[in-house]
Parts: sequence; C-alpha cells; structure tokens
Amino acid sequence: MNNEQLERLATEAGLSVHWVDANARPQTVSPDVLRKVLEALGYPAENGEAIDASLLSLQNASHGKSAPPLLTVDTDSNLDLSEWFAPQTPFTLHLEDGSSLDARLTASGELPALAPPGYQQLEIAGQHLTIAVAPKT
Repeated sequence: MNNEQLERLATEAGLSVHWVDANARPQTVSPDVLRKVLEALGYPAENGEAIDASLLSLQNASHGKSAPPLLTVDTDSNLDLSEWFAPQTPFTLHLEDGSSLDARLTASGELPALAPPGYQQLEIAGQHLTIAVAPKT
C-alpha cells in the first residue's frame, strides 16, 4: 500500500489531508491518523486491498443518490447523469407516443440523445424521472 492510495481514499471520503495552518505552515495528516479516522468513518484502510474496497464502496454510494424528478435536455444532446448513476447503467425510456427504448448510459454516464421533443419517462436503477426534451429553435 502506498500513501497516495490512502490519501485518495481520505479525499474521496471528504477529509482534508493537506492544509495550511494559521501560521502559514503547510500541514499533512499522518498516514496512521488517516487510517484511524477512515476506520472510524466506516472505511477500512489497513492495507491496499481494504483501501480499494473502501474506494469502491464510496464510488457506489455516490452513484446511489437520487436524481431530481425532472431534468431537461435539448434535442440531439446527451444528458449527463454521471452524478447519480454509474456508466453503462441500463435504463428504459418511455416516450410520449407510448413506445419504449431499452438501452444503457454511455461510458461517461450520459443518457444518449434518443428521445424526440416532449416529456419522456425514464426508469433507471429503481428511479423514475421525467426528462423534458426541448425542441430545436
């Protein structure tokens, strides 16, 4: 295990590893303290494997947030959903005309530009969202 991996986990968990104190001196949290704080937060960090597992857990948790119930996008534009869903997440898009499209988010977590203008219903990862697709002007 290297300290870079440990610092990455700490940063992903919301900890400040490096800072400047009131006397303008740079400070760094020691690896032992980082491990103890991460453990207390529920992120095991005793070795490289534990850190990798904790990083994966954090990434999965960040993709488990609920998306807003209504999102907007322009026709022929992808919609970035990476804040809420993992890349390649399968979805069903129910169009206003009654048809449905089954597909996956892109490798970068975007909803591909598949829908015509209108209010489309998206089912993804147990969530139901409305996608308002604006026509070209």
